[in-house]
Amino acid sequence: MGMTYKAKLEKAKMRNITIPSEILGKDIVGVYKFFAILEDEKVCFYIGKSTNIRERLLSSNGHIHLFFKESDKLVPSEIKYYLDQNYEILVEIEEVDYFDTDFSRASHRLSLAEITEIVKYQSMGQCLKQLPEGIGKGEREYWENNYKRY
Repeated sequence: MGMTYKAKLEKAKMRNITIPSEILGKDIVGVYKFFAILEDEKVCFYIGKSTNIRERLLSSNGHIHLFFKESDKLVPSEIKYYLDQNYEILVEIEEVDYFDTDFSRASHRLSLAEITEIVKYQSMGQCLKQLPEGIGKGEREYWENNYKRY
């Protein structure tokens, strides 16, 4: 049996990663944001959405679990990068109303909440390493060849 989610939350706290403990008590649908904080600087480096934020962060495929396993995926490696520079990591959560008579509408409302936050932070020059789902190398090359401003 692996570590409990509560133990993972406490281990994260000891590594200067603060995650709202409310995720242990209930399933939260919403948007989560990773910040690196040093003195008065607060940099957002990743924003995601999930129908179960506890699982998204702490399960065996979750961002925090993968950080403990020293994964080279985007979020774990960004956490490591900032911690190595003496930043603290803070996770903030915004719940999204997922109740609806229509699944498509509920899903799009969750996606819009995520994208709205990403666009807000990207306009401040933050959160620039993540890409939308389904975007890969080909799309980047096409953009660089046709739309990139130098």
